[in-house]
Amino acid sequence: MDRSKVFNTDYYVISDDFRLLDFNQNVKDRYKGIKRGDLCYQVTMKRDSPCPHCPIAGNSQNDCPVYYDPFYRDWVEAIFSEIGDGRYAVTCHPADGDAWDVFQRLKIKDLPLTGNLLKEYDSEIIGMIGGYCEEGFPLYYVNERMIEMLGYDNMEDFEKGIDRKVVNTIHPDDLPQVTADLGNHYYVGMKYETTYRMPRKDGTWFWTIDRGEVIETVDGRLAIISACLDVTREHEQQEARKRESAASASKDRIMSDIIRALYSYNATVNLNTGKYSLLVGTGMEEFIEQFSQTDDYEDACNLLLSNVLPEYIDEMNRQFSLESLRRQQNHRGHIGQMVYAGVTEDGIGWFEVNAFMDVDDDGTPFASVFGRDVTEAHEKADTKAQLEIGYDATRTIRALPDSGKANIPILAMTANAFEEDKREAYRSGMNGHLAKPINVRELMKELANILG
Repeated sequence: MDRSKVFNTDYYVISDDFRLLDFNQNVKDRYKGIKRGDLCYQVTMKRDSPCPHCPIAGNSQNDCPVYYDPFYRDWVEAIFSEIGDGRYAVTCHPADGDAWDVFQRLKIKDLPLTGNLLKEYDSEIIGMIGGYCEEGFPLYYVNERMIEMLGYDNMEDFEKGIDRKVVNTIHPDDLPQVTADLGNHYYVGMKYETTYRMPRKDGTWFWTIDRGEVIETVDGRLAIISACLDVTREHEQQEARKRESAASASKDRIMSDIIRALYSYNATVNLNTGKYSLLVGTGMEEFIEQFSQTDDYEDACNLLLSNVLPEYIDEMNRQFSLESLRRQQNHRGHIGQMVYAGVTEDGIGWFEVNAFMDVDDDGTPFASVFGRDVTEAHEKADTKAQLEIGYDATRTIRALPDSGKANIPILAMTANAFEEDKREAYRSGMNGHLAKPINVRELMKELANILG
């Protein structure tokens, strides 16, 4: 855009009570219906009170303030000159020089934000504030938007609220980080970016992203010009995501502890790549040592199957091969379970495997395959089944019509030494109960009691 064609120089004269006394044709063309006696801030800025950058109102100590003109959506420099009898000549033109360059670079379109935040706003929401590079950063410049963001009614109210020191617009807890981000050496052209909380007049705070640059003012002093954007919503969303992530991590740790306690391993299989990750619990150490040598699920399955008894291999492949898991990737939840026997260093062991199907946050399908050693439980179940057979056989014998056969001595010898097992043996009609390993003296004593 050719700014010279859009914004030519405005010239007008106002009184010390802000009444328009005279103006040039450019002003007349720009503000339709303008007339002498109108309040300048009402006609040109659509305000109900003097502008926050106006030196006549005492809102600025700078006779050449730079401000953002919402009518033209452009930065303007106004030159105020006292011409006597309570009159002031005001000349307005597009801002140039250091101030203009800085303001242009600090417009919102240059702020390094992500997501949809940039699309929701335009440059009118930027708060601009400047402070001299001296102790406490004495106030050099502030725009109307910044005053509004901080909840003040006017320039005087704002200056009083911050004691004319920009440092008082920074939360004390955030000041060390801001100081570190700025450093302690200022020079013309130095740029920075920082994030901190700013105080509103009502005592509340909001998060801002502050991007700034150091310039040299007309009196030779260094000052920082900052562009500030309220990012409270984005910050709160980030904090919420952090809390959710922490809660999720905590939940994952709990689940990991449960898995380790209940299972020998949990293999999480990426069904797109065929790769898997392994969480190891207790038991099945010799198997895990074998198949954990690879992160390829098919290779791991082949290593595991090398120890499985032949009669179980087909069913293992039918339920838990990579091909089978991929066929079921549209299912959710539990998809397979079986108990199988395998060869271990100590003989034959019994093992259980379960599989569950789900999708990742990004839509990637994965299977969780859990395995555990159930040898002890299987042996107990087998022993109990054998006992039941013995109990049933005893009841059958005791019910025989031939009393000689029905009353033959029956002595139970099992690995179960619980009182309930003894009671069940006697209830079925057995004459005695001995727990393994057998003590010969106890056996002879029990036989003597039975045989009389």
